[in-house]
Amino acid sequence: MEHSPRIERHLAKELFRFVVAGSVDDGKSTLLGRLLLDAGALFEDQLADATVLGPDGLPHLDLSRVTDGLLAEREQQITIDVAYRYFATERRKFIVADTPGHLQYTRNMVTGACTADAALLLVDAAKGPTEQTRRHAFVAAKLGIRELIVCVNKMDLVGWSQERFDAISRELHDLLAETGFDRCHLIPVCATAGDNVVSRSDRLPWAEATLLELLEGLPLPTAPALAPVRLWVQLLLRSGDGARRYAGTLATGRITVGDRLLLLPSGLKIGVTELTVAGRPSDSAVAGESIALRFDREVDCARGDLLCAETSPARLASRLDASLVWFSDQPLRVGARLLLRLGTRETLATVSKLVSRTDLDNLASEPCDRLDPNELGNIVLTTLAPLPFDTFEASSATGAFVLIDPQSLQTVGAGMITGEAAAPATASDSPTASERSLRLGHRALCVVLPSEATDGAAGRLERRLFDAGLLTASAHDAGQAALLLAAGLVVVSTARPDGAFKTVLLSGSDESAWWLQLEPLITRLRER
Repeated sequence: MEHSPRIERHLAKELFRFVVAGSVDDGKSTLLGRLLLDAGALFEDQLADATVLGPDGLPHLDLSRVTDGLLAEREQQITIDVAYRYFATERRKFIVADTPGHLQYTRNMVTGACTADAALLLVDAAKGPTEQTRRHAFVAAKLGIRELIVCVNKMDLVGWSQERFDAISRELHDLLAETGFDRCHLIPVCATAGDNVVSRSDRLPWAEATLLELLEGLPLPTAPALAPVRLWVQLLLRSGDGARRYAGTLATGRITVGDRLLLLPSGLKIGVTELTVAGRPSDSAVAGESIALRFDREVDCARGDLLCAETSPARLASRLDASLVWFSDQPLRVGARLLLRLGTRETLATVSKLVSRTDLDNLASEPCDRLDPNELGNIVLTTLAPLPFDTFEASSATGAFVLIDPQSLQTVGAGMITGEAAAPATASDSPTASERSLRLGHRALCVVLPSEATDGAAGRLERRLFDAGLLTASAHDAGQAALLLAAGLVVVSTARPDGAFKTVLLSGSDESAWWLQLEPLITRLRER
């Protein structure tokens, strides 16, 4: 389809993503509303919605309402969820994420920052930098953001003082050095009045640039097309002639007909004989395009496999070091079994080790035995089979993952792979009882039934234990029970095994009474 020259120019503009963060009441939503208004990116209905009656009974423009659309946000006058907005200038297209400032919404800030090219932090000119400034800068740095803008807002409250701005600049320089940013761009603004947001201000003549000038001038990250080929297989397509093609979005690199690729985790080497981009035949494709490939031979390839450059392949490992932001309201502990989603690949993963957590008050790492909601930490994950990956620093497409609760299917964590974890010291020995417990998610237990129990009653009890999330088995003699218990299972048996196994002896023939005896144990079996 041919487009008009105007649309073609618009489509050719480079896309820049940035996230806005800062402490509560520093003016994030107001600044973003002002930026959209002065850049000509608001429609009449948005302006009408942002118009409210002031104390004087006259209509006033409340720019924070442009992004704070939830009723709870407007009632509390805070940002709770992430709000995405789009606007464009003559030079660039922008996608901006307005994120919450409260500590308990750190996970929401991570959501908005994970795809950003730059972070924009707000600091109240009267208050100066806060602990949240440090936290948000640290999170942005951990997520791989390299460009940081700090807007010193509410300059009207300090009389437009350059001395106050310079003092905050010195304080920020020391604070940000701790977070991983070796440089940042500082500008003074007044979001309410619009000074130095889009247009230069006579009240801030010493400002080096406006916010919009900075956003238009910041460099984009290295073009994904220059990185090695990485393509997560998403779909298998069959044509009328029976030919199979494998489709997905090219994450990084450039593919040309005739290229040699490596298929992971199988390790097969294949050639590209046919390529389509958005359904149309093409000789080549670049990062960001939806493509389908036909190979020079039939291979076992499915959703979740990774196609990569033969000369620069991804790595394979089943033990991974990772940095993690924990989202769930329930704490994360060693032994947790979760679904790990990396690209289009899903696999069951176990938290083998909690290495450390980050104290967001002082950014120090400390040992831990759990991660609480909104906390950041370093962990070791073990997957059922070797996983193709790159470190997050090398490629977010193959180094960023999410963790999913396999029962509720809710996303409970987001992480970044930092490398392959070292094998445990006992790797050459038989698995220990503790390692079996970590893998299964619970400790072993022998449930000894009364001698008069029927096979039907034993089966029904085992079913209840199995439905409660335990891996169970039945045994008919003490030797068989001991073998199953050594493997870490919950065993229902009519004979008590020899050995130091945790055992509960049931009495009577009332199956309901049996369950009342067992129910309190189920939770304790999962405790470490």
